[in-house]
Amino acid sequence: MSEMKLDGIIDKLIALYDNSPRGEGFITDSIQAKPVREIGQSLFDSGGKELMLTIHSMFKEKRPFVARNLEMVWDGIGTWRG
Repeated sequence: MSEMKLDGIIDKLIALYDNSPRGEGFITDSIQAKPVREIGQSLFDSGGKELMLTIHSMFKEKRPFVARNLEMVWDGIGTWRG
C-alpha cells in the first residue's frame, strides 16, 4: 500500500477520533468504534497484522496519548503490541 494511501487512513482515523460525540474518542462502546473496526478489518484483509501495526505506529506518532484507544477498538492489537 502506498505511503499516500496510508496517510489517508491515518487522517480518517484521526478525524473519527477528533469528531467523536462528547469528545469520547473511539472507545470500544462509542459510536466511532464501528467504522474504526471496519478500517481495522480492511487493513487485516489487505495486509494482516503487519499492516495494522504499521497504521497503529503511524497513528501513534500523531496521537501518542490516545493510541491505546485504537488498540482496544481493534480487539487484540494491544496483545500484539505488548
